[in-house]
Amino acid sequence: NWTFYYTQDILDDFTGSNLLSDKQLADITEDITGIHQYLEERGIPLFITIAPDKKTIYPEQYPSGVNAAQGMRRTQQLIEYIDEHSNVSFFSMEEALLAAKDKGYVYSPRVDNAHWNYLGGYIGYVDIIEKMAETGLDVECIPLDECVIATSQYDAMFNETVPISETWYTISNEKSGTVHLQREHLDNFPFLTFNKDPDNYKRYYVNDDQSLPSLLFIGDSYSQKLFEFVPQSFSRVMFIHSADLPTLPKILDQESFDVVVIESAERMLHFEFALFEACMDNIQREEEHAVLLERMNSLPIADHDEWGYQFVDY
Repeated sequence: NWTFYYTQDILDDFTGSNLLSDKQLADITEDITGIHQYLEERGIPLFITIAPDKKTIYPEQYPSGVNAAQGMRRTQQLIEYIDEHSNVSFFSMEEALLAAKDKGYVYSPRVDNAHWNYLGGYIGYVDIIEKMAETGLDVECIPLDECVIATSQYDAMFNETVPISETWYTISNEKSGTVHLQREHLDNFPFLTFNKDPDNYKRYYVNDDQSLPSLLFIGDSYSQKLFEFVPQSFSRVMFIHSADLPTLPKILDQESFDVVVIESAERMLHFEFALFEACMDNIQREEEHAVLLERMNSLPIADHDEWGYQFVDY
């Protein structure tokens, strides 16, 4: 009576057979620390969070023939290593979601085999905001117990064959309706490479309250259940897909944000590691160009009536 998305990486994570080597941990931490330092120099705090897989939150519903890890899992290993070797805010929403299971299903039991529902999304949103507040950032959200939670029955066809149904949650509060989608703003970023289903991933929201901080949110399919909630706490929020993480320097050259959040599904961490590396490569390339430009700016300009400009032999 439950559906679970399956990949070999998900199975390896559940059984604990995909732990990272010391070199992998060191390389990942180096890339993350480099991105953190790049943003810190611009006065922008960075928060990196992991959205747990459904099997992590509901292991009791997993097939009994699959043995769960008895020791360290990759997510725990990564969080502990980064916490010990850097000052980057890197965390999983696992604890918050597990604690909220008594409030209802926080992941879709059947209709969606891979993701949280709106109840789980709100729990994740609150957890992210609370982590920000713990660092002293002036940001607030309305807790779940102050929201109106409406439930209904959601009917669907699994694999276009089997009729299924489950509880559907709708969550609202006094801030609902204070944010407005301005999708046309994304036309200012033609270099964004993720073009598949842009409406599902690329969003730009503006809040009526412009006194709040601004946010750049880089995430995957889990971010779709955050569209309605995260913008409540920010003056403007730009959502982009994780695939565009390497373009972070170009985005910040064009528009400034007060906070950056990077979210990754637990099952997609291996993909995220490559994106961290690509982002760091682009940051280093931009810094090298800045040094070259500074050297060129110091070159003498010929005092000539006809010319009056530089010749650069490159």
